[in-house]
Amino acid sequence: MKYKYYLGLGSNIEPRFEFLKKAIIELNKIGNIAKKSAIYDSIPWGNKQQNNFINAVVRFYSDLNPFHLLSYVKEIEKKIGRNSHNEIWGPREIDIDILFADNICISKDYLTIPHKYFKQRNFVLKPMAELNSIYKPENNENDVEYYLEHSIDNSFVNISIKNW
Repeated sequence: MKYKYYLGLGSNIEPRFEFLKKAIIELNKIGNIAKKSAIYDSIPWGNKQQNNFINAVVRFYSDLNPFHLLSYVKEIEKKIGRNSHNEIWGPREIDIDILFADNICISKDYLTIPHKYFKQRNFVLKPMAELNSIYKPENNENDVEYYLEHSIDNSFVNISIKNW
């Protein structure tokens, strides 16, 4: 069975763009990236005392179920240079989040789909709206465009690289 995912990618340690490109290469080894959003520059979320992030969202297809994908994502992050000592919402070489998986809902300590903070993060909502503004993450009437329009996140999120 092929699963359709939307994954969030982020980095705020140089070379940020190279880390995102490495993540794409590694993800394509376990599935297929069908589409990429632009790369967005954004201020840090949570811990503000760090460099700005670059973020993107990709549409990704894989035979891996969400739990197996999470294991591979953690391996990819480690391979690229992220270590387990990264503080929560702190600086990182790469961050790969499973944002959405088909219309699957999972609520575990170690995996929540849809991602539990997606509504609060314009650096997720803006690139996601670029890929699929009518996607309904929570299997209800509200789509990504709705969440973006009603977002309480007023932080700056601007396109940095349109095509990459």
